[in-house]
Amino acid sequence: MVTFAPKVDLWLAVVIASAPLIALGVAVAASLTGDVAAIVAGWATLLGVVALYAAVVWPLAYEVGEDSLVIRFGLMRTRVPYEDITRIRPSRNILASPALSLDRLRIDRRCGGFLPIAPDDRAGFIGAVQARAPHVAVEARR
Repeated sequence: MVTFAPKVDLWLAVVIASAPLIALGVAVAASLTGDVAAIVAGWATLLGVVALYAAVVWPLAYEVGEDSLVIRFGLMRTRVPYEDITRIRPSRNILASPALSLDRLRIDRRCGGFLPIAPDDRAGFIGAVQARAPHVAVEARR
């Protein structure tokens, strides 16, 4: 199995990091006021944001296994058998997905669906998939 790290856009990293940092600031400010309700709300919000990220964002990895592609994002995992993959092509689709960059690859599936992902090493990822699934068509970067 070969694991590929996600590509992370700086602007998206700033947006993602800002939510827990703002929640931390609110929690600390609330703690300084001594208002118990504000303290509880501030720290609960921070814990909620961290829990959400742990559930759906980190860790994020793309694993090219012997018989399938596995996409891990937070507590979730999607397994795509190679025979279900028809094409890999560049994409800048902004739909929510297990990708932290808009410089994405779109994995088209035989069932008609698709998965947008963003491995940091695009060429290495495509090569690893093609080595296990030579039937997969690959479109060049636009």
